[in-house]
Amino acid sequence: ISTSFARKPQYLFLDEPENHIDIFGRQVLIEMINNFRGCLVFVSHDQDLINSVTNRILEIEEGKIISYTGTYEFYLEEKQRQEEARKKDWKHHENEVKRLDALVKRIREWVKKNPDLGKMLRAKKTQLEKLKDNAPKKPKREKKMSLSLNDVDQKKNKIILRVENFSLKLGDRSLFYETDTHLVFGEKVALVGKNGT
Repeated sequence: ISTSFARKPQYLFLDEPENHIDIFGRQVLIEMINNFRGCLVFVSHDQDLINSVTNRILEIEEGKIISYTGTYEFYLEEKQRQEEARKKDWKHHENEVKRLDALVKRIREWVKKNPDLGKMLRAKKTQLEKLKDNAPKKPKREKKMSLSLNDVDQKKNKIILRVENFSLKLGDRSLFYETDTHLVFGEKVALVGKNGT
């Protein structure tokens, strides 16, 4: 490998690059990825990171790779749109099968009274068989988790953590000094700082 190639790689493969970096390092990572002039393939669970740096999403599902061009948000919207279209197509197909099946049954009754309608019966049966053979794949039912928290309203506005006169030192360095604070149920807290602080 030439030294110029090593300095300017054409491909980068990253596995969860956002792990173990602080918020400042994360911003540097996003800038580096966006400025990289080459092919980057990465795996991540961080939806904001994915949305910030991607222009193509590859989804692996049931042994197939499906490509979506755009951001992560676009991927979610497009996947939902395609799922809805598949459900609509499948439902339409099912209704058409039921309609043709009922028609075949009616024609079968008519043939008993008028044998000349046998040709029509065979044609409709063939049409029904072709329709069944070309059935679209049944959409998967999304598995949804149901969770009930009946006593959440009772906890509303309740203090769940109170800290009074809290001090913390690491060696000679004081991180907190006589700090007072409290957390109310439902609040979300982030401690933000550079790694190691």
